[in-house]
Amino acid sequence: MKTNAYRVASVIGLALAMIVSVLTSNALASGGGDEPRTVHVSGTQTVTDDPMVYDTEGDLVGTWTILTAVDSTNTPTLLIQTGKEKFEGCIDRRGDGHCGRRDLSGTMYFDYIYWASFDADKNLIKGQCVHPATGGTEDFAGVRGVINMYDTPVGEVIETTYEGDIELNAVDEGDAAPPVADGVAVMAGSSQVC
Repeated sequence: MKTNAYRVASVIGLALAMIVSVLTSNALASGGGDEPRTVHVSGTQTVTDDPMVYDTEGDLVGTWTILTAVDSTNTPTLLIQTGKEKFEGCIDRRGDGHCGRRDLSGTMYFDYIYWASFDADKNLIKGQCVHPATGGTEDFAGVRGVINMYDTPVGEVIETTYEGDIELNAVDEGDAAPPVADGVAVMAGSSQVC
């Protein structure tokens, strides 16, 4: 009789452990939980018909939009630019290339600084930018972190890659930076922005 009681207790214990595991993973998948956690992201960006909007693929899936851009240096061989951006989409946790209901999603806001060098014919040699996260909405409320991007000439096109760490729930929503209002970006003659 004791053996059957132990078996029943083991089965009930295993069932409870599985239920807790499922509930915890669902809470994390839906952005639940208050604990900060860091997610490493990497992938590529492709400019759309609008030079201020990029399709973002890889660990981040969605649209990356340049909201403001101000050139602090713009010579034939050097460009330094600062501005604000937003990402609308998700962290593609399953790697299936689209935002599903279990993927963390919303809007993230960033400041950025971009610098690029050009040859005498104004061809890009190399471009690089740093994007600190300043806030977000939905699952990205209270987000912080840094994403680095790199522009590299590959034949006739510029390949843009990104890599960085996003810290979810880094600050309380009340402490998060207010979202930047969408606006018309100010460009001072630059042709490539990451």
